[in-house]
Amino acid sequence: MRKLWSTNQESGAIAVMVAIIASSSLLIGLFVMVSDVSTIYTERRVVQNAADSAVLAVAQECASNGLGAIQGANSAFPSKLCSNQGYAFQFATYYANVNSPDQRTSVSELCGSSPFNACASQPQGIFACKNIPSQYTQFVRISTRSNTTQDAPISPIFSQLINSNSNTVAVSGCAQAVWGNSGSASIALPFSLSICDYQISGSVVIDDFPSNQPILTGGCNVTDLSGQSKSYATPLNGFALTTGFKCPSVTSSQTISVGQTLTVQPSLTQIEKICSIAVDGVDFYQAVGSLLGSTVYLPAVGNADSNGQGSFTFKVAGFFAFDFLGAKFPSKTAIGQTPAAGWASGCKSNRVCLYGTFNKGLITDGSITTDPLITNTGIQAVQLLP
Repeated sequence: MRKLWSTNQESGAIAVMVAIIASSSLLIGLFVMVSDVSTIYTERRVVQNAADSAVLAVAQECASNGLGAIQGANSAFPSKLCSNQGYAFQFATYYANVNSPDQRTSVSELCGSSPFNACASQPQGIFACKNIPSQYTQFVRISTRSNTTQDAPISPIFSQLINSNSNTVAVSGCAQAVWGNSGSASIALPFSLSICDYQISGSVVIDDFPSNQPILTGGCNVTDLSGQSKSYATPLNGFALTTGFKCPSVTSSQTISVGQTLTVQPSLTQIEKICSIAVDGVDFYQAVGSLLGSTVYLPAVGNADSNGQGSFTFKVAGFFAFDFLGAKFPSKTAIGQTPAAGWASGCKSNRVCLYGTFNKGLITDGSITTDPLITNTGIQAVQLLP
């Protein structure tokens, strides 16, 4: 007689098959979940990058008074970008999509300081912006949003786990930036100018001060771009070479901050003679000439902190953006442009002189100072906040 198959063995086989099917379903579910999480975080990077790019672009426009920090991108608007909520929103949307690979990122919110809509308190969450610290009075916040079922499909099963009322999952980003008077600047041309030399428009010729005569007797009053008037009793007379830079490596930048005390040499004419010997194949004359035609940032120094024989110290009161057009050295041929009235007007024959125009400037890697006593010379900084 044949031996019958044991029902116990049959039930064991079925149990194994059920376990295999269950394991396969679990693995498929885990694979779908991992794939969805990866999709969400990829899309999250897209919308956050779009938010960061858009908020920095808007902040730069506002910091530069809406006159076109981003050349060409705001040319469609008939008036200043940051004086109109609608214009700013359109610009932010444009710039968000320029920096979005799928170009389907939308701006869901733009708010900030006046004249923008006021920002509501931010909800708690790892991707939410933090509330703007109260010391910042000029800021903008931008939120971005992307429907990932269109841009990068998420499985209906996982989307239901996130939102049971919809098969879509919206991935969002948030970024905010502030702007204001720059508290620091990267200095490539190590010349210090007196805050008294500041003027809003027009070209100027500035000479270095006579040896051992760096103090301007009587001081000056300066009215800045904010309409505030500041008095300075003993500022620098003319410009001088700031020490701490390798001579003659004036193309090496160094970060200087407002309130920092700088030591200057008594006469640039003397320094030019000292630095006439080439170092690393570049002499002082060549190094200065390499910066012609560019906008350089110069420390604007105020009152003398103290002085001593052979060198003098001054505190940084702000910064100048100086369109560097020309220079004259007593022992060499003048370089760059010649002033309309000629070098003889305003520049003594035995002096080193600079020729250029004061301008407004935007420093994208600087820090912002909220000190109300800082002289506003038009040098603004933009800073991204968490």
